[in-house]
Amino acid sequence: KPSHDTVGFKKEVERITIDLALQWEKDISLSGGYAREGLTSVISVKVPNPEFEGQTKAILPLRGKILNIERKDEAAMYKNQEIQNLILAFGPGVKGEDFKKEALRYHKIIIMTDADADADADVDGAHIRILLLTFFYIDIRKLYLMKAAFMWVFHLSIRMSERNVFSWTSIIGLYCEVGDYEETIELFYLMIKGVVPNRFIFPKVYKACSELKIYRMEVAREFFEKMELKDVVVWNIMISGNEQNGRSYQALQVFSQMIMERVKPNSITIASAVSACTNLSLLQHGKEIHAYCIKTDRLVSDLLVANSLVDLYAKCRIVKVARRKFNSIKQKDLISWNAMLADYAEKGCREETFELFNEMKSLGVEPDVITWNGLITACSLVKDLKLGKEIHGFVIRKQIELSTGVGSALITMYSGCDHMEWACSVFNVLSDKDVVVWNSIISACAQHGQGVSALNFLRGMLVSDIEPNKVTIVSVLPACARLAALRQGKEIHQFIIRRGFDMHIAIWNGLIDMNGRCYGMHGFGMDAVNLFFSLRSIELKPNHFTFTNLLAACSHSGLIDEGWKYFEMMKSEYAMGPAIEQYAWMVDLLAQAGQFDESLEFIKEMPFEPNAAVWGSLLGACRIHCNPELAEYAAGYLFELEPTYSGNYILLANIYSAAERWGDAARIRILMKDRGVTKPPGCSWIEVKRSVHSFIVGDTSHSLVDEISAKLNSLYSEIKEIGYVPDTFEFVKHLTISGRK
Repeated sequence: KPSHDTVGFKKEVERITIDLALQWEKDISLSGGYAREGLTSVISVKVPNPEFEGQTKAILPLRGKILNIERKDEAAMYKNQEIQNLILAFGPGVKGEDFKKEALRYHKIIIMTDADADADADVDGAHIRILLLTFFYIDIRKLYLMKAAFMWVFHLSIRMSERNVFSWTSIIGLYCEVGDYEETIELFYLMIKGVVPNRFIFPKVYKACSELKIYRMEVAREFFEKMELKDVVVWNIMISGNEQNGRSYQALQVFSQMIMERVKPNSITIASAVSACTNLSLLQHGKEIHAYCIKTDRLVSDLLVANSLVDLYAKCRIVKVARRKFNSIKQKDLISWNAMLADYAEKGCREETFELFNEMKSLGVEPDVITWNGLITACSLVKDLKLGKEIHGFVIRKQIELSTGVGSALITMYSGCDHMEWACSVFNVLSDKDVVVWNSIISACAQHGQGVSALNFLRGMLVSDIEPNKVTIVSVLPACARLAALRQGKEIHQFIIRRGFDMHIAIWNGLIDMNGRCYGMHGFGMDAVNLFFSLRSIELKPNHFTFTNLLAACSHSGLIDEGWKYFEMMKSEYAMGPAIEQYAWMVDLLAQAGQFDESLEFIKEMPFEPNAAVWGSLLGACRIHCNPELAEYAAGYLFELEPTYSGNYILLANIYSAAERWGDAARIRILMKDRGVTKPPGCSWIEVKRSVHSFIVGDTSHSLVDEISAKLNSLYSEIKEIGYVPDTFEFVKHLTISGRK
């Protein structure tokens, strides 16, 4: 209608905005109503289906260009009446305690402006699109309500009188920005049916492909190959994109192709290529790129290139060359200092680290989060607790607030130096815990065998409304594996599928390991092995970790034939030379089946010197089959390789006790005492009603300890009545050592 016919409805429209109906229909086909775009301030609504006549909907008047968001600060935006109406209509609020995602109203909002015949629909539609998607999405990024708004904007865009490359680029960019990468690719396919894409759309398509990982990367590659005009920007996206997404080898291939096609690289190109060499530890290739820069007299003094070269030589342990290149940089930035500091700290060069750090401070260069992270992470890598504590102390003395990045690095450092209590202390003092911090503490617990704590931290993470990511899953799966917590492992597996994380090889490795242990403990070993075939069916290439976990699954379930099959498959189908870890699991598989002759022959034919894992597998199998002679042989090597590890001594003593060789068992106990080796208290886990409970020897701290003790006594009485005789050799061996009978 003409504008003057509907002015009287303004107050009524605003009342309807406040008086929204609380229907929660998520099916867009049931949301009767559509938008018409135009230039005037009037409202128009049409309900195509009579069954919707009685439903109240929010009708929001957007009067042309509401405000210029680029020039308004946040406070001014929230004072705008139209903005307030939109926030109120959508339902969840905006920030802090007012934000409630579950209050979102689906498909109940009709945003409309009038369109008369001469109206410039494109202009007004663009303004609305900018308001909704630039302001609302960027400022209220947590909201998933934009899905509905995008559907509206998409229909608005495709109804434009001229669907040109610019409108397509805009809408595809919006879907990419909010992380709907599948839809981004689908829209791109729809676009190329009638419109020739330009180079501006390539970054968006590439980002979507890289996020969808391997099974979509061929789309980006195909698009790239078909582009007739590829300038240096397009080449850089392909090179840096591959490098940043863990595809450094492919990045170097594209770089070589670029040079062959005589496209001159810029500083971003060279820096990305050098970073790819650093990731792959390809020092010679990096030197060749460095030589290319010197030969062509281009970019060798560029700061970005110089920093990447410092990092290359430092990571490849050519410290003198790295320092020489660092010294040659005339205008060093913080990245330069961070690279050199991290290199010194990683190598445990305490004096050089602090000398360089003091030089940096004297020149007025203030350290940032990356500086602290690099220093602390390097201390973790070399397990230099003293240097790590000194850096932590410096941070405290300077009253530097612990950011999530620094806090996460400290947690990793302390746990890496076997001080979990300090890692937990750092976690507890952090006021703002993001997903990185939670991942750090979960991973630390899992790596130190504290599976119950890892799962408890995961629960705390979910209660804190922090969404787990791929790193969380990779960290928590080993905890489920260690505890053989099958139910919780299944729940995590379901979460992986729902979130689309099942296209990542690290997660598949964790699943195979977790299922191998959990199902193996429950007698369903082949179910774990079947995961490997699922991995192959989606064309994900297994790596060494995959086969290590696969062989472990076979060992837990006694699948000898399958174990040999996958061990040979590594070499024949994937051209992988088995590592020491795979050999150790094969020894474990053979020895646990009682094939000791084959195990010893296998060990002799190994291309490596057997390590503690190999001899430990053999010793563990001797306990099962009560073979004290072979146990002595394996333990002899273990006492040399791991002289302070109590498990080897205890296991050998138990084997002697099982064979009733009490004198030998006592001798091993005395040997432990003489060498100062102590045994940590034993711990057992049990999963009951979705909760994992841990029990330590002599511990009475469990909240249900009285009920548990009563039940155990009852069970013991029943067992005794049935006629079972307890196995007392573990008890007898302790009595023998103390001289009692």
